[in-house]
Amino acid sequence: MPQTIPQDSPSLAVELEGDALWYQPGDVIIGRVVRRCFTECSRAILTVSLHGRAKSKFTERETQHRGRYTLIVGPRNKQQLWNGPVHIPERGEDHQGWPFTFTLPTHADSRCLPVSVKENEKFSFVPFDDDVPLPASFSGTSTGEYKEGFIEYYIQAEMQMHAQGTATAVKPVRIERYNPGPPIQMRMNLLNTLHTIQGDSLVPGYSRDQLTTSQKFKKIFSSVPAPKLAFTLQTWFPITLQMDQPSHVPIKLRVVPKWDKTSEVLQDVLQTCRLRALDIEIQTLVTIRSEGTLNPHDAEWKWCAKVQGSRQLRPSDAPVEIPFGHDSEPFDVGAVLNLQMKTTKDRREGMPFNVQQLYPEFTAYNIRTKNRLKGTVEVKVADKVITAEIDREIKVFPPADNTGGPRGPAIDNIRATSATWNQPPPPYEEPPSFEGLQPVNQHGSEANRGVEKIESLCPSVVQDETGTPGLQ
Repeated sequence: MPQTIPQDSPSLAVELEGDALWYQPGDVIIGRVVRRCFTECSRAILTVSLHGRAKSKFTERETQHRGRYTLIVGPRNKQQLWNGPVHIPERGEDHQGWPFTFTLPTHADSRCLPVSVKENEKFSFVPFDDDVPLPASFSGTSTGEYKEGFIEYYIQAEMQMHAQGTATAVKPVRIERYNPGPPIQMRMNLLNTLHTIQGDSLVPGYSRDQLTTSQKFKKIFSSVPAPKLAFTLQTWFPITLQMDQPSHVPIKLRVVPKWDKTSEVLQDVLQTCRLRALDIEIQTLVTIRSEGTLNPHDAEWKWCAKVQGSRQLRPSDAPVEIPFGHDSEPFDVGAVLNLQMKTTKDRREGMPFNVQQLYPEFTAYNIRTKNRLKGTVEVKVADKVITAEIDREIKVFPPADNTGGPRGPAIDNIRATSATWNQPPPPYEEPPSFEGLQPVNQHGSEANRGVEKIESLCPSVVQDETGTPGLQ
């Protein structure tokens, strides 16, 4: 059950305008199918189709379970770009190209669901209706037992040539989803952890180095307990995050003393509190499902994406002071450390999918993801180190789409260049002879006019039982 890999050659290739790396549902894909090798064919049929699918696979007790769902049906999104003779000279840089456009749907095509699955909705994470949003591209594999799930989209072109076989080209297309409207407001959660520490170092002016040897021995064998300080470490952390936000991940800290449980000698004494370490990560839980005879089969695994900037502070680092007191304002250590999430830019720039990437939550027919924020906070109070653990399910939203239209460099290129890149040739009065035709090339428009005129010379096309055009 491998993912689709790119397939192109001089015989046939799919090119997208602006070398687009990503789209979002509803965008228009503009491209062309190109052939660059020597060709003399009396008749060729060229088709291009758009596909989308979600697949899952895992092994349980030596039994393989698979889930397969079609999101975009290729035969229903198929275009015939050419039907006629093709001539490309043996030498030179000439080539022929045939433009195409596809409009990405906004929802999955529920008409293609297997009959066995339609009769039992428990085989899917979502209802079988027309309101399932088209999910973003996804790929995940467990590092232990074999478990895999992916959502992929691709364009496939085929040129069927009379007495010369068939050439095929495949171009994967990456889809990203966006959250409508402006960036969300982060929601924060408060974690209170109660701590109690003891030691003479909490007393102002105390220094063990100034004690005599006799005093040190008296301290060791003394029955008088050391002063005690009770306090609450308050940690604010986000439970809603959004990809690609320019702001940092906020983590706010404050130490609040509990005077009623603190020794009298320490009453109203301000303590020095400093951040020692902050380790934050976002854990993604992936659940995949496959249909069974009576009940579905599920498998799950986890991976973690480190929040960039979290680390243990070195002695050479500037100290990060934590406020102490009921009336003090919480301090945002996330701003000081510049905590940042991984963004969708990692994927847009051609970075391959891997288990360290962060994905917003989504639910497809057979794949579902959820996220948790996990972390450890270490704070040093006087000379004592205390720790707080963060573990909470959070909601990670897709990037904001507040532009009112398509986003990204690929779409911007389409707006800027589609006026000249994919225009039809001028009208003509009468078809030329075959000898007078010129191939499509990248240096002029005469070839485009020849390609347009050749349609009048095309013989008829027959279809096989599957509805695929064939040669007569």
